[in-house]
Amino acid sequence: MTMIFRVATLAATLLFLCPVKTQGPQDFGRNDEVWQLPGLANQTRFSQYSGYLNAGGSRLLHYWYVESERSPETDPVVLWLNGGPGCSSLLGLMTELGPFHMASDGLNLTMNPYSWNKVANVIFLEAPAGVGFSYDLSGDYHTNDDQTAYDNYRAVQHFFAKFPNLRDHDFYITGESYGGVYVPLLAYRVLQDPRGIRLKGIAIGNGFLDARILGNALVFFGYYHGLYGLSLWTRLTENCCNGSVSQHSCNFQGHVSDKCNEAVDEASYVIRDEGLNIYNLYDRCEDRGNSSRHLRRQGPRGTTRMDRSRELMLKSLNRTLTTPNLRLEPPCVDERDGHPVFQQGRRQGSLARRQIAPDVEHVQ
Repeated sequence: MTMIFRVATLAATLLFLCPVKTQGPQDFGRNDEVWQLPGLANQTRFSQYSGYLNAGGSRLLHYWYVESERSPETDPVVLWLNGGPGCSSLLGLMTELGPFHMASDGLNLTMNPYSWNKVANVIFLEAPAGVGFSYDLSGDYHTNDDQTAYDNYRAVQHFFAKFPNLRDHDFYITGESYGGVYVPLLAYRVLQDPRGIRLKGIAIGNGFLDARILGNALVFFGYYHGLYGLSLWTRLTENCCNGSVSQHSCNFQGHVSDKCNEAVDEASYVIRDEGLNIYNLYDRCEDRGNSSRHLRRQGPRGTTRMDRSRELMLKSLNRTLTTPNLRLEPPCVDERDGHPVFQQGRRQGSLARRQIAPDVEHVQ
């Protein structure tokens, strides 16, 4: 609990933000500039900005923009969107491709030598409203993919209004997981009405693109990686495949028969709930105590990135999400370091959105 408290405290100081201010066309977002971060030993060699973008109506989306270390005046602009749906893009910033990673003590930041801002200006956008520090003044958080695409499009337009010096740069939209939906829908909006945005391409990592293809591939993946044996695989192929074993002839998510359903349910359970790290299958599991697994009490609906990924797995297999009171969880899930920050910080979001933390200062 001490570690989580420390990490949550750092999150609160990292993510408290300045109120949105009206600025002139030549301000270049300077009112949003962050010039000090707690836990960071040395001053960064790049500028960074954190604030809000108008997404239409009463919706405000939080962004964190880090300039390129190489040549911010000429390098491309890259937008990053985490998936979920419902995962904060600050996870991408703090645990994946951003310039900072959370140290194991939960109090300090370390520099990421592989950060994308080594060669690009990178925007991390929290979307839709209700995710992370993005919010809707009306309190209405009903949304869908089309609404999210519209809101993201409006937010991108507002970003380039804040930073007009970047509008003539090449622009790329990138994301992961449910970004397989967010990224192409936003790209389509931009292509329909670019308003000066120079969209050059998109990139999607491990994207949720086609439920049927992903569901079928998941079952093949499980067998080819030794997650279940020949006995279950034989039942799967005999009852779900039409005479031959291939992606085209097998249908693991179409409820072909009761026997097929039973076999797919077993395979799904092994992949989803047997304590495997779905983000790094071959990672070493560190023992926490006397057992290589531990029990976690689960609420009405999981909120971690792992939980969101499990939901997408089930959706790809056309299965219904069920949530037991207790389930086995591996100690090696890829949710270490920065993840407790955003879990706890999300609960404090209503405060964070309306206050300025003394440890984070913005140029006024």
